[in-house]
Amino acid sequence: MNIKTLGLAACALLSGAALFPTLAHANDGIFPSATKAKQAIDFDGRGFLINGKRTFIASAGMEYARVPRALWRDRLLRFKRAGMNCVEVYNFWDFHEPQEGKFNFSGDADLDAFFKLVHSLGMYAIARVGPYYCAEWDNGGYPVWLRNKPGVRVREDSPEFEKYVDRYFDKLIPIVAANQINRGGCVVLVQLENEHPQGWGTEMPNAYFRHLQSKALALGLEVPYFFSGLHHGSDPAGDVGHSWDSVGRTNPWMTTEFWSIWYDRYGQSLDAANEYDRRTMKILAYGGNGYNYYMMHGGTNFAYWNNDEDAASYDYGAAVGQGGDLRSIYYRNKRAAWFARSFQSILEDSTNADADFSAAASDPAVKVTARRSPAGTLVFLDNPGKSPVQTSVGGPNGSAEMGIGSVTLEPGEIAGFVRDYQIAPGVTITRTSSRIMGIFDQDGVTTMVIHGEPGSMGQVLMKTNSQAAIAAGASDFKSSGNTLTLDAKFPQSGVDEYTFAAGATHVRILAVGTARADRTWFVEAGGKNYIVSGPEYISDAAIQNGRLRLTYEKPWIPIPEAEPSLETVIYSSGDAPQRFPANDYQAKRKTTLEVSQWETKSGSDEAAVNYDDHGWLASAAPSQMGADNDITADAWYRSAIPVPKTGDYTIKIDSAQDRWLPFVDGAPAGPKFVHGNSVNVHLTAGTHAFAAFTAHDGRQKMPGYVGLIESSAPKGLFGAASLTQQAGEDIALTPWRVLKSDDHTAPPASDAAGWSAYAIGQDPFGGQSGFVWLQTTLPDTAPNLKSHSVLFPTVDDNATVFLNGQKLTTHEGWNEQFNVSLDSAWRAGGPNILSVLVENTAGAGGMSAAPSLSSVIFSQPITGWKLRGGPGDPFDAKGWTAFQKAEANGPRFYRAKISAPGGVAPGQVWRVLTHGLSHGSVWVNGQNLGRYPEKIPIEGMYIPPVWLKPGDNSLVIYDESGNAPDQVEVQVEAAASRDLLTIEAKG
Repeated sequence: MNIKTLGLAACALLSGAALFPTLAHANDGIFPSATKAKQAIDFDGRGFLINGKRTFIASAGMEYARVPRALWRDRLLRFKRAGMNCVEVYNFWDFHEPQEGKFNFSGDADLDAFFKLVHSLGMYAIARVGPYYCAEWDNGGYPVWLRNKPGVRVREDSPEFEKYVDRYFDKLIPIVAANQINRGGCVVLVQLENEHPQGWGTEMPNAYFRHLQSKALALGLEVPYFFSGLHHGSDPAGDVGHSWDSVGRTNPWMTTEFWSIWYDRYGQSLDAANEYDRRTMKILAYGGNGYNYYMMHGGTNFAYWNNDEDAASYDYGAAVGQGGDLRSIYYRNKRAAWFARSFQSILEDSTNADADFSAAASDPAVKVTARRSPAGTLVFLDNPGKSPVQTSVGGPNGSAEMGIGSVTLEPGEIAGFVRDYQIAPGVTITRTSSRIMGIFDQDGVTTMVIHGEPGSMGQVLMKTNSQAAIAAGASDFKSSGNTLTLDAKFPQSGVDEYTFAAGATHVRILAVGTARADRTWFVEAGGKNYIVSGPEYISDAAIQNGRLRLTYEKPWIPIPEAEPSLETVIYSSGDAPQRFPANDYQAKRKTTLEVSQWETKSGSDEAAVNYDDHGWLASAAPSQMGADNDITADAWYRSAIPVPKTGDYTIKIDSAQDRWLPFVDGAPAGPKFVHGNSVNVHLTAGTHAFAAFTAHDGRQKMPGYVGLIESSAPKGLFGAASLTQQAGEDIALTPWRVLKSDDHTAPPASDAAGWSAYAIGQDPFGGQSGFVWLQTTLPDTAPNLKSHSVLFPTVDDNATVFLNGQKLTTHEGWNEQFNVSLDSAWRAGGPNILSVLVENTAGAGGMSAAPSLSSVIFSQPITGWKLRGGPGDPFDAKGWTAFQKAEANGPRFYRAKISAPGGVAPGQVWRVLTHGLSHGSVWVNGQNLGRYPEKIPIEGMYIPPVWLKPGDNSLVIYDESGNAPDQVEVQVEAAASRDLLTIEAKG
């Protein structure tokens, strides 16, 4: 596979976390707010200001298009509970305009409702409006209909392209604008375009960028915005390798795509949780002002929205799983986010203080960084090694008298320690050796949660403006004048409470073990703030009849580092804490749902000789899938083939992707599925009815692609079609020679100086952009051959093909096959010199597979084509019969009932296991679950619980090979499921 280094992020073509590339760009600028928005959202070189307050942006990526609307609140609340104050979303163009001119901003596509929900939860939003998105989404977010607009060139100053973009922006941008923070909404940042090969940040290299800017501004964009992205990468601060200063910067340092895990992953990974915790803490330690996890919840590619690298699941191995379950990384994210937000007045207004604290750690293996601001100082200690390290926490310039205690740093851990920071009026932390989870305002009581390994010590030194009156934990406090020292020993499982008053200020410190810190939550209910410690997650908190009602989750299978069930302790602003014993209750659990009453009907009627194709899209040559505005992954083609005499023939199409099933006179012809652009058939003299069923597994996301969209990675049958008789086997073309030349108009002579040998698979560009000539001499062929063509399996990126100096064609787009007829320039008797000008835009380039020469003795075009996209109506009541297992000759529909007496519990995660099936789609109660088989390590297709109802549920399957469904099951995914329990306490 050729690896492109631009257009990656969620667009990376590498598979595996260890191979994550970095998508860095020199320009990380942000355009400032309009004057009228500056009071609500502004920034400087030190950080962001929201409503005049220094604000750290801890953002979580989620696409509303990948989550049913009924689950939006659930997923967003999981973000909020983890300390996230922002959500980042793509506004996929094709999701909102699937058919040309037919816009959808309702139901699951109601963007305005989504933004208002975000706002109601007290969160912000980053809108990524496109028009290109990537995101492992079909066609990169471009509508399929756009591919069938001749001459449309994407991502460049193309009036035809910009016309359609403008029409979409006319619908989209006013919704985004109306929800900007300065207009009472949640949107604080906007990204125009995405991962363009040229313009990032505030860089606008051509008129295309200026057009997007002027259009968005004219439609009301007022909050800060930028192009393409900011600091995308799997370790965005670590790739810099050192901390940086705010001096000289004009805008904050922000990573808008911090790739957490990867799109080929599923489920739990404790190692990844530790690694990404370290990478998050680097952002804080090195001076970052915000980050966005891509993804924090991946969700699902319902219907046909997946690209060619994914199927239905877009789990991403993310903090919040596809079914809403929480992984180890979720709790690491939670610790970092609450820490960053608790000390945002430092992180958003600081300069580099590394030099002053370089000797603050007694162990020289510990790396020290520091951030100093008018609000205080944060000192970060970094243990990059693979063994625990014990070290002191010293003061500036290594002064021991200004230091405090010692800490043990776990392998790879980065921990932050605060100095000279006012946590409440009249109370300042002067220094600490304790890790702080967060500081929370509880209606006049300032509560600070500190944590460490059970049995270890944590020290906090505070200065108060008046004598402190200690109310709880007096034995662990030392008081000297206005200095107060807490020496806390972290408990094995419970919560130790320390409280004091200094004048009118009330402070509570809760000391917990680190595992319990993960299960300590800040929740709001009835206008009051509560600290709740103990449950794995709190899904709801409400005041009912004057009582606090908490709904919490208990996973069926705890995360690897989880402690046993813990006592729940609830703290409000007043009164003593409320305690509730650990609850080991297990709800009654179902693990399977009965699937019965299977029925079936043919999905291949379209192949019949006399099938009525009136109303199908007609064209001289096959049109690519989607030309009839169908957006599914399936299509039928029909034509009539006159055959002059009985014999063996080849039906050849210029382009055929991904696979197709040919029928002649209603019967399957050739192999069950064809992967390639030709099929061999035996035909008798006369006219035959030809039909082809075609299917694909998602279109490319087109990373880094600029140019003509029509010819880039078409699906189905596309281009000229012919009936031929081959002259033997195709000939692989070798050897090749390579030459770099500044002349890109005509190929160099074969005897010109500078040619050198080229091996297929070699990168002649050395990873750089540019042009090279590749050339070969074609083998001699028999003089009676009628036609010659060359099939190029792939050229990276763009190719202009010449024969004997005559230009034949230009093909734009990489890693896709294309066929070139040589007849217009062929010399009978030779020599025939084939030259290819290869343009590489980024990364590696060249040919990764050898082209092949095809010659024929007979050829006639196949014309008069009809196209109809889609598998047909899966809910049509006609034609169903009782299922009997038999060998299928093409696609088939199957339907059955899923019995769920009494319904299913909301915390249970159900999957349709597609055992024994081939490729296809699944519907439950009319909702399309997406494409199977999955391409990541998860068994079965996720059913959102809101799509299941008590009693009988309908299940419909469209299998493209017609494989029998007798092994299909509906089972619970235990690892993702959880019970929902309740606690009632005093309000």
